[in-house]
Amino acid sequence: MMMLRLRTLSLVIATALLASAPAAADIKSFNTAMQAGNFKLAASEAAATWPTLDKTRDDLPIIAREFGFAAYMSGDFAAARTFATEALKETGDTPAAAASRVQSTVLLRAAEHRSGATDQTRDALVGALRARAALPGLDGISFIAAQAAVNYDFGKARWAPAHESSGIAKTLAEAGGPAYRVPALRFEMVQAAALHATATGTSGFDRLDALRKLLMREIDMAPSDAAAQAFVPLYWEVAAWSNAARPFARTQQNGRNNTVGAASTTGALEGAADDARSRRLLYLDAEGACKVRPSPGELPRARRFEGDDRFTATATIVFDVDERGGLFNVRSLASVPDAALGVALADLLSKDKDWKMTRGENWTSSCSLARANYSFTWIFGRPPS
Repeated sequence: MMMLRLRTLSLVIATALLASAPAAADIKSFNTAMQAGNFKLAASEAAATWPTLDKTRDDLPIIAREFGFAAYMSGDFAAARTFATEALKETGDTPAAAASRVQSTVLLRAAEHRSGATDQTRDALVGALRARAALPGLDGISFIAAQAAVNYDFGKARWAPAHESSGIAKTLAEAGGPAYRVPALRFEMVQAAALHATATGTSGFDRLDALRKLLMREIDMAPSDAAAQAFVPLYWEVAAWSNAARPFARTQQNGRNNTVGAASTTGALEGAADDARSRRLLYLDAEGACKVRPSPGELPRARRFEGDDRFTATATIVFDVDERGGLFNVRSLASVPDAALGVALADLLSKDKDWKMTRGENWTSSCSLARANYSFTWIFGRPPS
């Protein structure tokens, strides 16, 4: 949300400077909608206000770009393209005017890409982002556009392009400062996964594992649980990619194939219930007592459970356990390389009553199987030969 506040702040300033202009009230309504995060209303206000504006205004390109951003965020990519084209009519020869054109080009290419994503629209967008990354600072348009480029490459497992786009996106996010810390780390995850997918050796896995440990520290050392929660979803995603990459990395390190266990728990770790680690582990066994272990049923056999040459299929599921060991409220935390794997596995565990938790180590008469938010990670198959 910091990005939205930064963008609306610029419009608040513009409105104050244009207080005597005939359309000031309409720009104010637009700004109010943006501050509320109501992009559809803001886009509607922009469409109504644009025809009333004096087209000789010096700040017209800035207003056009802001209107285009609202249209983009509302999902009206055609209107975003129109406003971006208007913004590119900026004719100034100052460094500020040149930077403004770069930013408007990013908006135009992003809107074109979202109108009908292809490899060609992606390449045009990344080219615009590369030019933007050469300039200082970060703006909301460029950040959203960088996300679109990375999501396109990463979602299609286009690993070499993903390495490129995530590197540019990471540079942009880091320029945004602490408010963009989590996105910058996620772009680092994508780049590390892409490196693992395309290069020999263990450098990609090493970066993933280092990032996993960094996120553990970020969560554990956060000043509050609320601050820690910003990093938790990314921790699980990075942990999944690290687990998925580890088998292939072992073949690179040892020069031989290594069998990986079919299942391993990540939830039942020792420590006090108020230990900071509980922020990321969700469930934490108290002092190692009353441990539980899974009594597994059958797993389906499908392509998504096989992974690929570089990433072994991995899924982390979290669930609650009743007093009889039954699983309920089952949901996927992360699964790679196919996100559908976690959904399928969670659905199976919800329906298959053969899957349950049973008594484990250090069991006493005071123990109960019932517990909430128990996380479990499955690593399927074997690493490649």
